[in-house]
Amino acid sequence: MLRIIALVAATSVAGAVGFFSTLFLLDARSGRADADGGSARTRCEVQFGPERCPSHPDFVAMDRRNVITDTFDNADKDPARCMHRATEYFSWCQSRQSVTARFFRGTTIVRSVTHN
Repeated sequence: MLRIIALVAATSVAGAVGFFSTLFLLDARSGRADADGGSARTRCEVQFGPERCPSHPDFVAMDRRNVITDTFDNADKDPARCMHRATEYFSWCQSRQSVTARFFRGTTIVRSVTHN
C-alpha cells in the first residue's frame, strides 16, 4: 500500500513540474514569463477616486484600490476602447474626481488616460 502511495505521489509531482514548466514559458524577446507562451494576455483596468461612483453607490464591483477590470465591448482587447471607458465612467458616475483607464499587456501598461 505504501509503495502505491509513493508511486502516485512521485507521478503527481513529476506531472506538476512538467505542467508548470510549460505553463510559464520564457519570452526570449522581453525576458519575462508569459502564462500563454509569449503573447501576454490583455486587460483593461479602470480606477476611480476615493468617492468611487457617486451617482451609482451600489456599483461595488471594485477592489480595495477602487479598480475594476472592464470587459465591456471588448475593452479588455482594444486599447482605444479601454481609454474611452474612463470618459464613459466619469460621465455615468458624475464623478468630481479623476477616473483612469489603463490597458495592460501582461503586467506592462501599454496605454493610460485620466479623465477629470
